Amino acid sequence: MVEADASAAAVALAVGASAHPAEGDAYGLPFRPGDRWTGTYLCRQGSTHMTIAFEDVRRASRSEDDSFEVDVIFEFRFDGDGRPGFAAAEGVARMRGSYDARSRRLRLKGDEWIEQPPGYALVDLVGSVSKTATYSGSVEGPGCSSFSARPEDAERPEKPGSVPLPARSLRPPRP
Repeated sequence: MVEADASAAAVALAVGASAHPAEGDAYGLPFRPGDRWTGTYLCRQGSTHMTIAFEDVRRASRSEDDSFEVDVIFEFRFDGDGRPGFAAAEGVARMRGSYDARSRRLRLKGDEWIEQPPGYALVDLVGSVSKTATYSGSVEGPGCSSFSARPEDAERPEKPGSVPLPARSLRPPRP
């Protein structure tokens, strides 16, 4: 009896989730909560690895147009192979921003440090998301210039001979 109830609850959750798509999906956005985009940015220290993890994507509260608000976690890692005098460093910051679906412009503003390495300042990322899912533009911060990032899934080529698994769906139980 417990297993049947648990299965029915799982089916109800799965059906409910598919009946209400994530807000990003409903508007054809290039990203949604849970997505991770990776790439590099260029500042004084040299080329630095970055990851943008989308935590929340929602329609802008005072907007009737195609504007959205986003919350992300920005992680970076500098391996120390840049200009002399810059040691390896890692950091994590929270960023908040806005996305205009018509122009495909995404602006992310540094909000607060989660892990701040010595000598690093919060930066802003201002750029566009191309139709091929590349987010690129300018890094607004001291001694910085540009960045580029893509969804993690786009970074991983399929293994030779591999076959993608088909999507699975749960059918609701018959009455």
